[in-house]
Amino acid sequence: MCQKCDKEVIEMDILESDLPNLPYKLVWWYCMVEGCKCKTKMRDYGIPPIYYWPVRIIREKDGSWRGGWTIATHGYICSKHLKEYKQRGRQFFRDNITTEEKLLAKVVPIIKSKQYRS
Repeated sequence: MCQKCDKEVIEMDILESDLPNLPYKLVWWYCMVEGCKCKTKMRDYGIPPIYYWPVRIIREKDGSWRGGWTIATHGYICSKHLKEYKQRGRQFFRDNITTEEKLLAKVVPIIKSKQYRS
């Protein structure tokens, strides 16, 4: 999680040890590259635009991060586009999606389809 997300979560006083006991809904977080259908699952604890990304938390020396609490307006880059993102820079992808509304639209509730019996 980034430093901004750290501050938001610390102010809310939410501990990761409490998360298994709290109710949540699953949402899809789609890649911010236009036309890409890649996505990852996040947990919605009812405090949007803050979501929990349940993967191993990684913090890079360059300030990039993966996993943990996140604000959806950061945007998600799938592994398919990550190399290009690092080569061309963050601004390349930000030019495609300029508003927070478009970034928040990349978070979609998971709707389970009906299971039909034969």
